[in-house]
Amino acid sequence: MTNIAIGTNVIISASINGSCVSSHTVVSPVSCTNVCENPAITLSGPVCSTSAVGTYVVNYTLVSGATIQVSSGTALNGVVSGVASGVPLSVTVSLAGCADKVILVPAGSCAVPCQKPTLTLASPVCNGSTYSVIFYSSVATVTANAGQVVGNSITGIPVGTAVSVTATAGAGCVEVQTVASPASCTVSCTLPDLSVGQPICNGNTYSVSYSLNGPGSVSVVGERSWVTR
Repeated sequence: MTNIAIGTNVIISASINGSCVSSHTVVSPVSCTNVCENPAITLSGPVCSTSAVGTYVVNYTLVSGATIQVSSGTALNGVVSGVASGVPLSVTVSLAGCADKVILVPAGSCAVPCQKPTLTLASPVCNGSTYSVIFYSSVATVTANAGQVVGNSITGIPVGTAVSVTATAGAGCVEVQTVASPASCTVSCTLPDLSVGQPICNGNTYSVSYSLNGPGSVSVVGERSWVTR
């Protein structure tokens, strides 16, 4: 808002559907004759950006002749943009003949929505008293509850221990897949070459992609299971 008469207080309100009203009263300056006595900038609070996920913006208006410098992001045409979520913002305002003013804006919290990793596990491969499992992941952070992660495989998993593999894209943003251990690795048996992906939602159901390379047959155990090949 601009060009409000000195001595006129204003109430700025926002509402949703005519209810849930938030109001702020702005008290007019007593005088605007001393430019150094009055603020040279008015700032909004941090607002999460819709175009750059994980950042926030702050709107501002400067008095004529004032300039702005920011500790993070870019200040241009009345908007400070590109400030990373969780990073506080320091705004320095300069006006000729006046001391610089520094305003600290509390950090906006604009977390990046979770995009779960893509994780696919292949069939176990026997190696004496242990077995290994090859995996494919869209992220680099992959851990397992047994064995050792080496490249794109988990090795040294004790026979009889199921391995749970976790791909992590960020705090609380994980995909977990589990492979059952072979019953035994001493019997002469060639395990089917089966790989299985993670579930993806489809309305009130979900689908799972799998691939069987070579001989064998596939079965699904579980109620209302939907399998896509």
